[in-house]
Amino acid sequence: MIIGYGEDSLTLWALRNNIKTILPKIIDIDGAIILYRPSFGRNGGYSHSGFGEFDAIIGYDKNIALIESKWVDDRKKTRKYTLEPIQIRRHKIFKLYFELWNRQNWTSWEDFRCSCYKEFNKRSNGKTIPLISTKLGCNLEYTLKLLKHYYVDKNSIEDILLVFKPKKSIQNNWSASGFKIVEIAYIPESRGGHIKIE
Repeated sequence: MIIGYGEDSLTLWALRNNIKTILPKIIDIDGAIILYRPSFGRNGGYSHSGFGEFDAIIGYDKNIALIESKWVDDRKKTRKYTLEPIQIRRHKIFKLYFELWNRQNWTSWEDFRCSCYKEFNKRSNGKTIPLISTKLGCNLEYTLKLLKHYYVDKNSIEDILLVFKPKKSIQNNWSASGFKIVEIAYIPESRGGHIKIE
């Protein structure tokens, strides 16, 4: 038995047990690729190249889902929630990477970087494409190659906000422009909110 706590554990639980709730139109579950907590630099708002961590990325059929997760805490007085600007920016930057990466079959990361550096910098409001010698550069190249099969065009990418709420939770209002909001109810193992992953 594996028991976890918090947004990360709830995300893993949902990916393992509720994929059809997240992606109801998925056809080929066995052919899907799930990246759990992929990191593209921690301090996404402050570094020149990094733009943070997704809670998950899913490549399925001919689509890619970029996922953020939020855990509703009924003890909080506020009932209105929204994503932070840095989270919305993360999705925009990653979509830009996909667009530029899939323009052609690049011979190397450095070829891609040299050709797209100026455009990327301008359209990302000052972010830079990292060198392949960095961990971030390696992570980006690996991820873009891994998901290339699932990308058709910019309409292939969907922004999803997973909202985890205990069953019988009171209604909460979410605001996330451009995001598909998927609410997932769960039964906690404890009053503190632990979840049985498997």
